[in-house]
Amino acid sequence: YLTDDAPTIDIENLLTMTAGFPEDNPWGDRQLDESDQMLIDLIDKGLSFSNVPSHHYEYSNTGYALLGNVITRITGMPYQDYIIEHIFKPLGMNSTYWEFEDVPAEQLAIGYRWEDEQYKLEPMLHDGSFGAMGGLITSIEDFSKYVSYHLSAWPPKNGAESDIIKRSSLREMHNPQFVRLNPDAKDFNGNLCATASGYGYGLSISKDCNNLRRVRHGGALPGFGSNYVFYPEYGIGIMAFGNLTYTGPLPAGKIEKLLFEIAELKPRQLPISNILAKRQEQVQQLIQTWDTAIEKEIIAENFYLDESRENRIETFQEIFKQAGEIKKIDAIEPWNQLRGIFNMHTENGTIKVYFSLTPEKKPKVQDLYVAYEPNE
Repeated sequence: YLTDDAPTIDIENLLTMTAGFPEDNPWGDRQLDESDQMLIDLIDKGLSFSNVPSHHYEYSNTGYALLGNVITRITGMPYQDYIIEHIFKPLGMNSTYWEFEDVPAEQLAIGYRWEDEQYKLEPMLHDGSFGAMGGLITSIEDFSKYVSYHLSAWPPKNGAESDIIKRSSLREMHNPQFVRLNPDAKDFNGNLCATASGYGYGLSISKDCNNLRRVRHGGALPGFGSNYVFYPEYGIGIMAFGNLTYTGPLPAGKIEKLLFEIAELKPRQLPISNILAKRQEQVQQLIQTWDTAIEKEIIAENFYLDESRENRIETFQEIFKQAGEIKKIDAIEPWNQLRGIFNMHTENGTIKVYFSLTPEKKPKVQDLYVAYEPNE
């Protein structure tokens, strides 16, 4: 360890690349086929640290090689076999391999590098102790099953779980650690769009100024490169593989422009909870009538302490006076299970109504705001 007060490295450190190990690309790529004993000897001799554990994110293939060794020790079987039996087979990923010699010849893509103005064959790397960092051989069809499985965790829902892993654990993989801000990032149109990003469990996660969340990872070995990204709120993922050393084969920006600007893909809608739907109906009655029976049932104890009943009634009466007759009321747009916003379309404009509910067993209205937008 770098310092006497450094914390002990744990499995979460390895998962989130916060063990303090130095970034080890491209050295790690050339360790792919090393033996388990080489990995253990590497640790026994002592590693060089670039950071104190749990202090900073830095990409580490070595950390994931150790995770593979952990799986082997805990399960009593090679991590490759465990993953095949407990992930690949249940997902129907029957064309996915660890070792290139196991791939049918007619299915195996050969890797190249560009050097001396020509494409040269890259030697294929065998599987080994560092294979847990990456290096799988798979097809787009198989890998799409893996990405789809991640997407199946969104949004949170009722229903039977799969036998592989809980949906909540998948979503935990998608939560970033040690989030960093890039104020100079750009969106798919090349416009400045600040982005916050971090690393979860084996995945990079980011959210930009347009609230677009991406969960992704790229990878490369001599002769190959790959990228994939999925969008939890939209239920869609994109991926590409290439057989050129360290290529980035995915034109993500162009595809995002196609999906979100040209095709105008809309995010999946969060279901409206029963209590939120019920409270919307009661709120829209309350702000028109100020019925004391409704107040007694739905108003939280803080509500009139934060602003008097008289002032609230006066505010709403003035808005309805300007707005005129109510023509239509939309279903609430949930922000989560206990808060949301809905529109009341009136003769002269639109009243936007936002409310949030308390954490009580029978949630009550703790916050209520309105905004009136007159017709142009």
